[in-house]
Amino acid sequence: MNTKNGKEANLRRLKKKAEETLRQPLEAKAELRHFLVLLAITSGLVTVFLTSQRDLSSKKYRVGLVSHENIKADRRIVVEDPEATRQRREQELAKVKQVYIHHVKQLADREEAMHQYFERGRTLCAAEKDLVGPTPEPSSLQEKDPVLALLELPEEVFTSLQRYRFDAELEKEVLRIFREGTTDMTILEREKHISSLENGLVVLNESTGERSTIFDPDRILDFGDKRKLTLRAEEKRLSDLEPVRRDVILTVAGAALLPTLALDTEATEKVRAEVSSRVEPVTVTREKDEIIVRKGDRITPLHGLFLEQLVLSTPRPLIQQMVGLFLFLLLAFFLVFTSSSRFFEQFHPSVKDLAVLCLFLVLSAVLTETYLFITSAISPNLPNVPSYVYEYGVPIVATSMLVRLLMNAETTFVFVLANSILFGVLSDFSLIHASYCLIGSLVATNILQHCTQRISLLRVGFLTGLIGIVFFALVDVLLRRSFVQHDLNEYLNSLVVVLTSGILAAILALAITPVLELFDYVTDIKLLELANSDHPLLSKLALQSPGTHHHSLVVGILAEKAAESIGANPLLAKVASLYHDIGKIAKPRYFIENQGDATNEHDKLTPRMSSLILISHVKDGLELASRYKLPRIIQDIIPQHHGTNLISFFYSKAKDQEDPELDYVDEHDYRYPGPKPQSKEAAIVMMADAIEATARALSEPTPSRLETVVHGTIQKFSADGQFEESDLTFRELHLIAASFTKTLSTAIHHHRIEYPGAKVPRGTAATGRRQQPGKDREQNGKRTIA
Repeated sequence: MNTKNGKEANLRRLKKKAEETLRQPLEAKAELRHFLVLLAITSGLVTVFLTSQRDLSSKKYRVGLVSHENIKADRRIVVEDPEATRQRREQELAKVKQVYIHHVKQLADREEAMHQYFERGRTLCAAEKDLVGPTPEPSSLQEKDPVLALLELPEEVFTSLQRYRFDAELEKEVLRIFREGTTDMTILEREKHISSLENGLVVLNESTGERSTIFDPDRILDFGDKRKLTLRAEEKRLSDLEPVRRDVILTVAGAALLPTLALDTEATEKVRAEVSSRVEPVTVTREKDEIIVRKGDRITPLHGLFLEQLVLSTPRPLIQQMVGLFLFLLLAFFLVFTSSSRFFEQFHPSVKDLAVLCLFLVLSAVLTETYLFITSAISPNLPNVPSYVYEYGVPIVATSMLVRLLMNAETTFVFVLANSILFGVLSDFSLIHASYCLIGSLVATNILQHCTQRISLLRVGFLTGLIGIVFFALVDVLLRRSFVQHDLNEYLNSLVVVLTSGILAAILALAITPVLELFDYVTDIKLLELANSDHPLLSKLALQSPGTHHHSLVVGILAEKAAESIGANPLLAKVASLYHDIGKIAKPRYFIENQGDATNEHDKLTPRMSSLILISHVKDGLELASRYKLPRIIQDIIPQHHGTNLISFFYSKAKDQEDPELDYVDEHDYRYPGPKPQSKEAAIVMMADAIEATARALSEPTPSRLETVVHGTIQKFSADGQFEESDLTFRELHLIAASFTKTLSTAIHHHRIEYPGAKVPRGTAATGRRQQPGKDREQNGKRTIA
């Protein structure tokens, strides 16, 4: 029976190993296919986007750049000079005279309305005798009667009119003054029309449609001035009349007067449009072999028109450009990524990571083209900034910052190389611009190694902008001999544009980072938030499993220092340590650190049941991590920190109780399900977890015994193959062991002063807890080595 069960277990293990061996080349081929597909999609998207935005063959002829060669016309080329044409059109339009309408008909209608006004007033006065009740108020009559509403008169003036019963003599005087006041050409607010008056104006008779031109501006009077002069003259003429009657006549006549001229905007614009359409465009000609742009000259908008015609004369098929660019990008990206996977041990991106890297490359292209499109639109309004400077203002470093926040240094460096090549292509295959992107990205990603505050991104952006200024100044000196040739204001504005590239890149990275965290990427900023002791899950762990919580804190200290010693992510190792045993919350009393002096629960259970309970805390931990939405990288370390370790205490106990005739104790049943650690941080947490538990069980944790524990634990895991998938080297294991020993000896189990009269009970560990006989730490799945 025993032999049969043993053979079946061995067969299961051999079958599993064979399946894994066969699966590896298949997985490798699948990864290669995914890799090529992603690179092809990336190259295709960049190609389509770039060729749809601009003709690649004309990029080097962009306005504002300096020509590096003499460019000649290959034929006779004639182009319109838009600036000269605009100036000629403005000159012709300046000669156009404004059209004013002479309100002859309106004045006649006004005079007739005034006659009706007095007629209506006399009719009402005659009817007052027949009214029963109170006489209507003057203000009421002016508001409600449509005829009397013609003039807005003070109430006392209208009352006087009623008293004079709107008599005909009074009407006669008012109409005479009205005719006198409208004999001359008057315009409202003459000073606003002074330029038109000095240039002459066309007067359009409203009644006959006849046009006349007036060149003498003095013939046009200001309406307000004319009104005052007329009323003042009439006041003298009517001095013999009763003062009240005279005031009524002057007030009513003044209210009736109107300006005789008004600007006819529609007619004027019609004339201007006719003149503008008749203006002949100004053309400029370059004969065959005549130089269009000389070497060293800056390309002007007029040059650009000639060069566009030059490019169109020798067109390259769009499909040819697209195929060429696609193949170039595909080859460049393929070589960068495949070569880096051989040179850098830590560059092994998953399909998801590779997809994100490719997405960032596309984002770089979109970002560059969008920025250049916007700046090309606004650059004419910013004459103090040369147009070529804006290529140094592209926030191309933003994507490199994002990669560094999400991935390791090796992956970031590979992306920086690919991104720099892409930026060089976007900048007309410019080595200078590729170098600018490379240097700026390297500076930003090196400073941004461990970003623990979102505001620190802005500081990195500012420093990157300063480095960009230095690079720009050096290149400017090399290409243009000396910046003294520049206008100082123009040069300073250029430096500001370069500086803002770094700041804008930081702002973009800051804005995009929270979005990426939704896709299960973790930044150091997010890790710091998880490390907060107020996190609900950590609070629950401290309350329900205080021993496990304390154990996790100590493991975090060990893991953080060990990660620092080999250049891994110390914050990730620390935070993963805090959450690695959260599954013990479900059954805290079954783990030795939470039992205190209570009875050991495992004394009542079979070894198999005890091992199942220990193994179940991994599953419980994953469920809690999912419920509290812990990042995937933290969730992955929960099962990996145990790997496929053997629960040796209960396995040995089961072997001791084994009945060869009835059952067979399979070692596989007493191992954690795995997987083995897939990262250096996961392997560090595994070692720190076991070493902390073992070291705490020592009654006398001397440095030598602690060192023995550290090396023994690491050797056990290494011999068991637990580090096979974590990429740890022997040198790194040595550094980790040294870090563990130092941290345990100096920070955790350091010696204390023995005060007089103080006695430490025998068998008490350095932590101050009495070790209970028979409660080996192995009951927690960790073997004591001493």
